[in-house]
Amino acid sequence: VDQFVADNSNSVRFVYRHFPLVSIHLNAREAAIASEIAAEEGLFWEYYDILFDNQEEWAELDDPTETFIGYAEDIGLNRDEFTSKFEIDTYMLEVREDQNVALDLNLTSTPTFFFNGELHRGVASPSDLADYLAEAQEAQGN
Repeated sequence: VDQFVADNSNSVRFVYRHFPLVSIHLNAREAAIASEIAAEEGLFWEYYDILFDNQEEWAELDDPTETFIGYAEDIGLNRDEFTSKFEIDTYMLEVREDQNVALDLNLTSTPTFFFNGELHRGVASPSDLADYLAEAQEAQGN
């Protein structure tokens, strides 16, 4: 996805919304909250990358707090500030709002892509994404 967005930066806007599927990903909500704390400091994408690169490490932990704090420190966030915001669920409301929007759209899985409002569910290959973009541009007459 990152490469596709970079290759098509004049035509594509990538918008990330949280949809923590806690029924199958035990710590998804906590990961979303942690990423929002990083976003406050302009480091969302750095934290996002660490989360996805290390998902097997934290996904099934009984308590991922120390792991998430460590990731925050790895990208230069202040441990005490991050910990304080994480412990009081500073961004729980924002994460739930994203999740409610997804539910309102009848989404049930991730990832989900929209190209000019057209829904595409599931993991997409680079060629799938290129096809979706071409279809969207054709529909717009571009």
